[in-house]
Amino acid sequence: MFRKVIKDGVIEKIPRQMIIVTFAGNKIPQFIYINKVRCPVDTYVHPVMQCYNCLRYGHSASQCKGKKKCRNCGKENDNECTQCDNFCIFCNSNSHNSTNRDCSEYKKQKRTKEAMAHLNISFKEAEKVIDNPAYTSIVQKNRFAPLLSSTTEFPSLVSRPNAYSNISQSSSKHLTSIANISNIAASTRKKKTKNTPIVSYAYYRSKRI
Repeated sequence: MFRKVIKDGVIEKIPRQMIIVTFAGNKIPQFIYINKVRCPVDTYVHPVMQCYNCLRYGHSASQCKGKKKCRNCGKENDNECTQCDNFCIFCNSNSHNSTNRDCSEYKKQKRTKEAMAHLNISFKEAEKVIDNPAYTSIVQKNRFAPLLSSTTEFPSLVSRPNAYSNISQSSSKHLTSIANISNIAASTRKKKTKNTPIVSYAYYRSKRI
């Protein structure tokens, strides 16, 4: 990871003494070993992203498709207003502008990111946790419990017979029928051998002449 530092008007990226590691699972260990060095593990909280073009949250200005708004007054304007009063488009307050970190919307977005990281949930679920703290226990117990309780949206599956047992039963029946056919053929050959007279080869040749 890098952090941006401005020196003499030039933005420089300085490496930090931390790395991002992804774990396959829901629980994060307290520490890991990297090159035989024990490193503590902390939950990574994604920073709040705000667009400085449309002033909305969740995307950057490079990905914005909305109209540009003034950071101070919040009105649509291609250029920044030189003389205007502060106005926040989120809380409709004149005490600060829309990019102020003391805004209630920014604090809500920050708490949402923290809930997403610590509870390992989606953005929509994190919003419910922020609005209703009692929802946190439901999410921690089972993330899909509210969905599974609805039998109309998620009906129970119809039980089907085991495919392996059907195959084994049909195979055993097939082998049994083959064994019966072999026994019948063997008994038929024995009967033919008893009833058929033995004719010598010489006598057979003489009869043809």
